[in-house]
Amino acid sequence: MPNYYRPEIDGLRAIAVVSVILFHAEFTLSGTTLFQGGYIGVDVFFVISGYLITLIIIRELAQDKFSLKNFYERRARRIMPILLTVTLLTTLAALFLMPPQPLMSFSLSAITTLFFSSNIYFFLDSNYWAEPSALKPLLHTWSLAVEEQFYILYPFMLIALWRYFKNHLVFILGLITITSLGLAQYGSSQFIEANFYLLPSRGWELMAGAILAHIELTSGRKIESRFTKALPILGFVFIICAVLLFDETTPHPSLVTLLPVAGTMLLIWFSQEGDYITWLLSRQICVRIGLLSYSLYMWHFPLFAFSRLTQASESNLDKFLIIMLTTILSSIGYIAIERRARIQNKLSTKLFLMIVVTASLIILILNVYALQARGSLTGSEEDEIAFGPYDYANDYLAHTCFLEPDDMSEPLPFKRCTAKGKTDGPTMLLWGDSHAAHLIPGLIENFADTYNIIIRTSSDCRPILNRNPKHRPFCKNINDNIFQYVKETRPSHVLIAGRWQREQYTLTVSLIKELKRAGVKFIYVVGPVPHWSKGLPIRLYQQLGPQEIPNIYSIPQYLLDDRNEPYIAMDQKMQEFFSELDVTYISPISILCRPEKGCLTYAGDKDKALVQWDSSHLTRHGSSYLVRRFEIR
Repeated sequence: MPNYYRPEIDGLRAIAVVSVILFHAEFTLSGTTLFQGGYIGVDVFFVISGYLITLIIIRELAQDKFSLKNFYERRARRIMPILLTVTLLTTLAALFLMPPQPLMSFSLSAITTLFFSSNIYFFLDSNYWAEPSALKPLLHTWSLAVEEQFYILYPFMLIALWRYFKNHLVFILGLITITSLGLAQYGSSQFIEANFYLLPSRGWELMAGAILAHIELTSGRKIESRFTKALPILGFVFIICAVLLFDETTPHPSLVTLLPVAGTMLLIWFSQEGDYITWLLSRQICVRIGLLSYSLYMWHFPLFAFSRLTQASESNLDKFLIIMLTTILSSIGYIAIERRARIQNKLSTKLFLMIVVTASLIILILNVYALQARGSLTGSEEDEIAFGPYDYANDYLAHTCFLEPDDMSEPLPFKRCTAKGKTDGPTMLLWGDSHAAHLIPGLIENFADTYNIIIRTSSDCRPILNRNPKHRPFCKNINDNIFQYVKETRPSHVLIAGRWQREQYTLTVSLIKELKRAGVKFIYVVGPVPHWSKGLPIRLYQQLGPQEIPNIYSIPQYLLDDRNEPYIAMDQKMQEFFSELDVTYISPISILCRPEKGCLTYAGDKDKALVQWDSSHLTRHGSSYLVRRFEIR
């Protein structure tokens, strides 16, 4: 039997997994986060996977030896043991360490991971309100789900193409690749989350490797010229450039992603004995890291997630130690689990299936139990109210007076939003984004007896005229619609509020001038609210630890958080700025925060309730507490 093993491919896997781990580690140097493009390691994995799996299938098809049963058993023995081990241990840790809301999200991700559909779950969960990605221990399984979905469909497609269109196979694979790449380019600006997580816009990366494999098997790798010896170096440079130059603002996947994909293809195709890059990637340390790459990939993200869940901050040393622990667990897992499971005479098919089914059922039962308990496994009813999932939709009047992305394209976006309060009283208009929407319950509770309250709020649309963010293409139309309403109805009071970023508040000057010109007598600008690293409930977990939380009666009334420092500074600048514009500035920071003590965590004495439910948005109780202290004329 010929030896098809290429050690440099394992070395290439090492580059991919190290890139991903460094990206997720978020090492910093002088305040700058390093390796911000390390996520392209996943793209490298996709190309390698498409290449290797196509080599296997076409070789066996050519020899009339291909068996779907054997193919899927090999995949299961490769994927399932470590996947189930990591998912089970992560589930056990989550049950003891995670607050209710993140635990419920985790349980859904664990269940979908079992069915190789976590990418679909994370896509559906990737909305404005979702927990920070770094706090989702199984987020990294999205790429595994993409691969497995590809492996479920691809063999059937390849069998059909081999049987009926064998002479046109490369052309058809190329056509699929170009179509998928075109979809990725379009999706990189039009449906960013779906583009990132779902197979149709990722398939071209796997197909790029598949095309290489087919050409190699039919025509051979032709790499004899002097010129081709430089191409592995060029491919390596492409990948490293992507790691160092890409960041979260890079459209991805898109045409730009061709850089690491082309780099991977160059390395796969032109690597040969005698060139420096092949020699480097074939070194024992690179090959060993490559052999561990799957285990390393599976272990590293849950460890980082739980570290960030339980610690307010991490040093570079902490991150290095987590990588060391990842390496130890991966080595143990590879030797004791992964390698043994692949050898059929050490673990029969029947026993292997029994173990997989049993482990899957345990994971399923534990996570269904967590969902039924609404994430609150040990706390009282009061604790569940304080720390459990928060339903903002009812309090914020979502889809009627607070528009979310799906509502924004309507011609008359606020047609279902009715006035609140005293219909014959002076009119008060609330205008802004979600940081205006979270004032709704407080305004209704405290001012509905006096004012006719009109609400015009929309997700991530600051109250700024003539501005259209790329991710919210309807904001300009919505703000134009609101301003037209102001000119027609002439409300006496207008409150504008937003999630102000840096000097963004200065862009409200033209709006304020237009409001005055429209006859608005009283204009109020609401400044930033306190912000919490990873959200107030999680910040309290970090402060007190899982031994004391959830326990609503043990939490401190005020808490310090470094994330508030820039917002406190912004608040001071905004007070000075708006004092010169003859408008009333309202400072939530001044109401909710105390020097040296920090910012308010709960309202009430006997019936304590958290004032914020995520990193910055107010609960109904927090909104009422804050707005009650507004000085409205």
